[in-house]
Amino acid sequence: MLEDLFVLFVIYSFLGWLTEILYAFCKHRKFVNRGFLYGPFCPIYGLGVVLASKLLLTFQSNLIILFILSVIITSIIEYITSYILEIFFQSTWWDYSNEKFNIDGKICLKFSLLWGSACVFIVKIVNPFVENRISTFISLLGAYEKIILEIIFLYFCIDFIITLFSLFGFKRILLSLQNIKQKYNVEFAKLKENTQLTMEDITRFKNDFTLKEETIFNKITKNQRRLLKAFPYLNSKRYKLIEEIKKRIREF
Repeated sequence: MLEDLFVLFVIYSFLGWLTEILYAFCKHRKFVNRGFLYGPFCPIYGLGVVLASKLLLTFQSNLIILFILSVIITSIIEYITSYILEIFFQSTWWDYSNEKFNIDGKICLKFSLLWGSACVFIVKIVNPFVENRISTFISLLGAYEKIILEIIFLYFCIDFIITLFSLFGFKRILLSLQNIKQKYNVEFAKLKENTQLTMEDITRFKNDFTLKEETIFNKITKNQRRLLKAFPYLNSKRYKLIEEIKKRIREF
């Protein structure tokens, strides 16, 4: 039973990632890894489908109730995920503030209806087909079933841990850059009070701080850059420099 649920989670995490990739490609005409993890998976899709497919099992015969509950479940998952990410990283990862009928910018009616419709399609059509073949797939693994599933699970854990380290590391970089900016403003204000100040002194002072800022900026890793590209609406009230960093990465 647990093995079946895990395989479902993996399948829909991958299909969710593929959906995001195709959407990004149609919109930007280029490949953008839109996954939260480094690998080709979007866990929020896997979790959403697994929960919906089990919770809505008894409502499959009533299309209206199935749709309403699908909208509610997917909206709750999206809202909670956004809230948790905001609490841990003091950042908003997506923003529906410009959409009508949104709640705190975390969810909105348009996308809730979209996710609900997709959920109905999956529960009614896709999932029965997939579930009927999971047992066959697991049986094909034979004696290697347990070790293969454990390896996949271990991969998810490692990828998740690496992503968390990247995010907390990025927070430290943002804090360092913010401190540099504040220090620059304070010291530059003091420097301007010097009546014997020359343009050469100002240039040297600015170059020194630019070098320090560049040194910190260069510490942004490949995975951190990927996350900033994957979530173009990532923003933070605490770290005002995110927009500037995203702009520099787009130009990089």
